[in-house]
Amino acid sequence: MRKSANGDPVCAFRRDPQSGLSGQMQEVGIDDLSQPIRVGALQVQRPHGVAQRRPVPALQLVQLAVCMFVLLIGWPRIGGSGVWCSVLCVEMFGTGADLVYASGPEDESAEQEGGDSVKPGVVAKDVEEEMHRLQRGNAQERFLATVALGQSREQGAPAIPLLEGAMDDEHSRVRWGAGLALGVLARDKVGDAVGALQRGLVNPSSRCVALIGIARIERSVPGLVPDISRILKTELPPEEMVAGFRALRSIGQGDSSVASLLMLFAKRDELTLRREASWALAWVLTRGMEVPAGLLDLLDSQDRVVRGAIQYARWRLGDRDDVIVDALVLLLREGEEVENSLRAISEIGPGAERALSEVLRVIKESAGLQKALAIGAVGKIGAVTREVLDILVSMLPMVSWGNDELDLMGANAIDAIGDLGPGASSATRALAPLLQDPRYRTLVMFALARLGAEADEVLRQMSVSEACSAGLRRAIRDYLSQKR
Repeated sequence: MRKSANGDPVCAFRRDPQSGLSGQMQEVGIDDLSQPIRVGALQVQRPHGVAQRRPVPALQLVQLAVCMFVLLIGWPRIGGSGVWCSVLCVEMFGTGADLVYASGPEDESAEQEGGDSVKPGVVAKDVEEEMHRLQRGNAQERFLATVALGQSREQGAPAIPLLEGAMDDEHSRVRWGAGLALGVLARDKVGDAVGALQRGLVNPSSRCVALIGIARIERSVPGLVPDISRILKTELPPEEMVAGFRALRSIGQGDSSVASLLMLFAKRDELTLRREASWALAWVLTRGMEVPAGLLDLLDSQDRVVRGAIQYARWRLGDRDDVIVDALVLLLREGEEVENSLRAISEIGPGAERALSEVLRVIKESAGLQKALAIGAVGKIGAVTREVLDILVSMLPMVSWGNDELDLMGANAIDAIGDLGPGASSATRALAPLLQDPRYRTLVMFALARLGAEADEVLRQMSVSEACSAGLRRAIRDYLSQKR
């Protein structure tokens, strides 16, 4: 089995979907995992009969060295569909899972028809079992218990004291799992998860994982800012400094005191620290804030990564200069901070059209998260060209029945076509067959709903065309009736 930089095995665990949360996990090599990537499916509420997009709340477990773990967790059967699904959590430091969207049951009556609709979280009985495993299991079992408890939503409140204690576990994997689990629970405002993380900052042995957990909260928590700011001023080890920057980036948006602190670190000589601080600073700044003193001086930095981050900071403060996008394009071209640059371009949206050709190049030449982010950026830019449509349509997944694997790139392509709006209605015939596939149905419905009247007319023609299979005609009619 391959090893990470610090000697730990790069591994994964697979659970039989029919065994539930407490089933036996089986270790497999990372190279044994199949592509496309597996993700979980959650039931999606659909107001007014139109499917709504809902990101899967994927758990981000972080290891400070380059070791990566991959965890596959089986979920119960989705309502009426008979499809077994898994959740993939790719634990990479600082990468998000915001591009993964969920497929759901085909209609609201699935539960009444006898299917077991998947609800977010786990039942109380499972929480009790995982709490017992966290207390009594070996290191691997305790780690897996933290993962399950992190997804338990409000049911996980009784487990918070145990997770707090686990942040000081003798095994690093358990500590990371506990910190991230508390971060996800804190994001969902469950119990005293925020307090548990705050107390974890006091103990040097749990401080780093507490910071990593705080980075997953992704909402304003002013009470944590003073503690993290005070810690960062004590000159922590580099990996803890980076974790602190990302924690402030997560909870400190709009906070001028956070911006001032990050400004100091953006001027440092250490390459990693100044780059991380610069991007954290950019994400903290929001329109209406006063421009921090010395911010524009950083545009004279010899480091183009810092210059790109500060240009993006200008955009977040309200500037709309073409130079901002040019700086991000340069980073893409040079292969530096590609993921941050693509996220920035996605937020800029139509104003970043001059970056389109470089984003398309990333799609063609990259893989993994960078490719996924680039696909999403194309949709947000919103420029409908033949090349854009050809690329996105070519990446649409194949229809399959009884298959629990979801093509992440294909799912992003579906969503990107929807983001393009009515101008992309020519992709309707390519999207329509995926209405038959439970893995993509909800996402396709949401995309089609944004393609306008021309797409609806194409679908009506297909619903009565003998050239389409009976199953496809039925799926289209179901969609059109729900949309009404």
